Amino acid sequence: MALERTFAIIKPDAVKNNHVGDILTIVEQNGFRLLGMKPAVAINPHTPVELLKDILEDLYHVLIMSVNPGFGGQSFIPHTLEKVKELKKMISKTGREILIEVDGGITLENAPILVQSGADILVAGSSIFQAKDPKETIRLLKRIT
Repeated sequence: MALERTFAIIKPDAVKNNHVGDILTIVEQNGFRLLGMKPAVAINPHTPVELLKDILEDLYHVLIMSVNPGFGGQSFIPHTLEKVKELKKMISKTGREILIEVDGGITLENAPILVQSGADILVAGSSIFQAKDPKETIRLLKRIT
């Protein structure tokens, strides 16, 4: 299933001084909303989800990196699970539907608990492409609810 939304994903680590308010300023100044894009934020493994508390209600999507970006085949960082749970609680308090995506180290073993913890979208790369039967791995991942 393809996403029906187009997102402008900005990493807080890329914003000067990690000031989260600057993220939304960038979105507005560049006319992302006028282009039909919705603001989203990607956070690295070392970035706490609390950083998003002041802008969460303005977001449509949060990507939690569960490995350090840039290198395929890394193992899932276990504390990501707690970040997903914490973010889901924060989102619930807003009363809004904000997607949670997790990218990195996703496997058939950790995908079910991530979905149960609140993840809406999982990005699996190596676990599919290094599988003996990639089609079967994709089929199994799609069945996880």
